Amino acid sequence: MSTPSRVHDLMIVFDAITGGSVGVTALKEAIPDTINFVALADCFERIGVLAYRNYTSDNVIQWSGWCSPFSATSTPSQDDILNFVKALEAPDDSEYKSNPASKAALAKAYQEMRAGQNATILLLYTHAPPMFEHTSGRSETSSGYYKFEQLQLLLEYEVTGQFFRDWVTGAHILAGNGFHTKRAVVLSFGSNFSISNWSPYLYLSTMTGGGFYLTTYSGRVISRLTIGLLLVWMRADGNIDIPESSKVALKRDLTTHTVSEADIERSCGRYSDNLEKTNTLAGPRSCLRVRYDSVNTDNGQFSIYTSRNLARKYIDGDEDYKNVIVEQLDRIISTNVSVIAIHPFYGQLWRAVCSDQTGNNNIKRSLLGKFRAQVSQIPDARDKQAQTWLEESYTFFHEINEEISALPANRQFPLVCVDPDTIDLQGNQYDAALTRAQLLNIWKSCDMDILGRLGNVLIRMHYVQQEKDMPASMTNSWPCLTPRIPLALIMPEYGGKF
Repeated sequence: MSTPSRVHDLMIVFDAITGGSVGVTALKEAIPDTINFVALADCFERIGVLAYRNYTSDNVIQWSGWCSPFSATSTPSQDDILNFVKALEAPDDSEYKSNPASKAALAKAYQEMRAGQNATILLLYTHAPPMFEHTSGRSETSSGYYKFEQLQLLLEYEVTGQFFRDWVTGAHILAGNGFHTKRAVVLSFGSNFSISNWSPYLYLSTMTGGGFYLTTYSGRVISRLTIGLLLVWMRADGNIDIPESSKVALKRDLTTHTVSEADIERSCGRYSDNLEKTNTLAGPRSCLRVRYDSVNTDNGQFSIYTSRNLARKYIDGDEDYKNVIVEQLDRIISTNVSVIAIHPFYGQLWRAVCSDQTGNNNIKRSLLGKFRAQVSQIPDARDKQAQTWLEESYTFFHEINEEISALPANRQFPLVCVDPDTIDLQGNQYDAALTRAQLLNIWKSCDMDILGRLGNVLIRMHYVQQEKDMPASMTNSWPCLTPRIPLALIMPEYGGKF
C-alpha cells in the first residue's frame, strides 16, 4: 500500500545569538547540509529558515522566505536560502546574549506557515529558555525585555502575536488545537544538559507530537542527527546511523490537567519524576519516530522514500526533473560530499543517474570525477565512509533479482547461468566471492590470484538458448537455485545494465 500524496514543508528555526560564535557557527555548518540532503529527496515542497536573536540586536528576526527546490521559478531559490544562512553573522562573544526572542520566533514561524491539513515539520535549535514573567522578574533588565517582547508580539504580529505571548497557549496553537487551521510538528534540539532550562521546549515538542533532543553542538553531529531523524520519519530503508544524543520524553500525558508557564518546570523539569531519557544509539528505532499528518510510521505502510523508489522516480522522470536531480547531486558534492554518505539512501539514485544515457551525459559523467576529487580532500574517517558508500551504491543484488523475476516467461531465455552444483567444489565458493574492487583492480595489475578465480567462475558459466536445453544437473534446481541473467536484460528497454 502506497503512502498517499501529501504536501509537506520544512522550517528551520534557530537561536542565532545565545550560543555564542561557536554554537552559531556549528548551526551555520549543519543547516546547509540538512537542506541539501532533504531537497534531493523531494519530500518537502517548501523549505525555509528563520533566525532569531535578542532585543539588543539590530535584526531580531530574520526570515529567508520559502523556497521550492524542484521549481525552476522559485523565489527565493535553494541557492538563495543557502546564501541567506551563510551571510548570517555569528555573534561577537562580548555581546549581551541573554533573553532570546523565542516567542516572537514562534509567532513569525506560525505567520509564515500555510493553512491546511498538512503539518509543517519545524526544526528548532535552541540555546536558552524563552522569557517567562516569573523568571524574568528576577532582574530589572530581564523584566524589561520580557515586557518589551509582550508588547512587540501585539504590535508586530497582530492577531497571531497575542497567542504567543503565553508559551502554553502558543504550543496549543502550533499543535492545531481548536479552530486554528495551521499545524506544526516541532523537533527541538538543546545543547545544555541542565534539563530545567529546556523544559519549555520539551513541553512544546511533546504537545505538537515531535521530540526533544539533547546533543553536542558541532556541525557534523547536528547535521547527522537531524538528517537521521528525518530519514526515520521518511521511513527510509536500510540502517540509519544517528550520532549519540539523548531523547527526552515525558512518561505521563500532560493533557489531562492544566499547565501554565509558571509550572512547566514542575511538570517537565528534572525534579518532576516525569522524564524518560533514551540514548539514540542504544534505544529502539521506534522511539525516534514522530507523528506527522496523523500517519502512523509503524504501521508497515510502503514508503515512497525508499532508495529503490527514488531511483525509479528518476528513471521515469522527464528531462527537467532529471536535470534538477543532477544539479542537487552536484551541489552536495561541491559543498560537503560526506553528507551524501551519511546513509545509503541515495545509493541507487546515484547509480541510476550515472548510468542514465539520456539528456546531458557530460554533466552526469563529471559527477563521479567530482565525487572522487572531493573525497580525496576530506579527513580519513569520512573518506573511508564516503568510499564505502560509493562501493555499496553499486550493489545490484536486489535489483537484479527483482528485474529477473519481473520478466515474462517468454523472455527468460536465452540466458547465462552458473551450475549451482559446482559453486562449493574445489574452493569455488571462494572464487565466487570476488569483490567489485578486486575486479576493477585487474586493469591496474594482472593479479594472478584474481585472474585465476575469475577464470574459475567463467568456465562454469553456461549459455542456454531454451528451457529444454538446460543441463540435466540443473533441471531440478531451476529456477530457484540457479544464478542466472536472462539476455533480455541487455535490451535498451531494460536499461542495458548487463
